[in-house]
Amino acid sequence: WAQANVAAGYRYSVDARAGSQALRDGRATIGVTWTNYGAAAATEKWAPGYRLVDFTGAVIRTLPASTVLKNLVHIGDSSGDQPTPESSTESVAVDLAGLAPGRYRLQASVAWQQHKPQGTHVVNYPPMQLARDGRDESGWYSIATLDISRGVLTSTPQR
Repeated sequence: WAQANVAAGYRYSVDARAGSQALRDGRATIGVTWTNYGAAAATEKWAPGYRLVDFTGAVIRTLPASTVLKNLVHIGDSSGDQPTPESSTESVAVDLAGLAPGRYRLQASVAWQQHKPQGTHVVNYPPMQLARDGRDESGWYSIATLDISRGVLTSTPQR
């Protein structure tokens, strides 16, 4: 029973890739990997996204994601006790123009957007719970810390 619960359905996670950050033309670029550790993909419209928050928790920038979660499913032989994970990596570009020196966090979340046109009853679900630690009260996960100091950027993945 426990094994069936672990393997059934989807189990998405997100991580910033260590050493993937770059600073060019006033933009920080961070490699982010989305992984489905489950045996199936989400069939409803779940949309991942990012935001940059400052040390107070204020949202500074909102950034779109290009990863389509329903495409993250392993096709082929999955021998063994666990489903074969399927991953997709994208680059998240953060415009640093106008940002004061300081520490910022890049966060990721997955919002449910399966709203039916002209529906008579609107349902809104909270953000998806991912297969990782670090969820805050609003459903966001910190995945990287950006330190901006006198035009120098350092980025640290968080798990």
